[in-house]
Amino acid sequence: PMLAEAENLEKRFKNNVTINDTAPLTVGGSHNVSVNVLPKLLMAFKRLHPSIQVILETNESPVIEKRLLASELEIALITNPSHHAEIAYEPYEEMELIAFCLPSNPLARKQLTLKELSECPLVLRRGGRLEKVLMNLGYKMNIVLRCEVSGAVKAAVRMGMGVGILYRNAVASRVNKGSLRVINVPELKQM
Repeated sequence: PMLAEAENLEKRFKNNVTINDTAPLTVGGSHNVSVNVLPKLLMAFKRLHPSIQVILETNESPVIEKRLLASELEIALITNPSHHAEIAYEPYEEMELIAFCLPSNPLARKQLTLKELSECPLVLRRGGRLEKVLMNLGYKMNIVLRCEVSGAVKAAVRMGMGVGILYRNAVASRVNKGSLRVINVPELKQM
């Protein structure tokens, strides 16, 4: 079945294929990569294959994996590596977790340990791996808000609810503009 699917994909991307001859390419992505990585990759793909219609589906990594296993997606890019033996994966890039706050927050000028960070009022994305990792390390988390999407985490931090934790690429533009500040947490860089 895998060889047949590979042959089918190859046929779909031949230069003589027209829009009417093929179903759309359905790509899955976890939330962060669907906003910060996949649009650029799909734009480059569309330049090479302008007649191919692309559908981008966004969901949490486990949901994307299930849809991939059910052949409802052709390819996917998720934040964490898959542990399903049926899925072949290769790393795309390493993503760095960072803690961030308002520039006026006194923590913006300090260096914190993971323990000190876990005691801060935290705003996190729901379903993220970080919370499980920190709890397994024995840290008691002070979570004031769990959000569905990274945009909500950034908004809550900008409103002063606490310290956010996201991937660097999700907050890079706000940090560059100066509306958010990265907190120095060396242990977080090692995760």
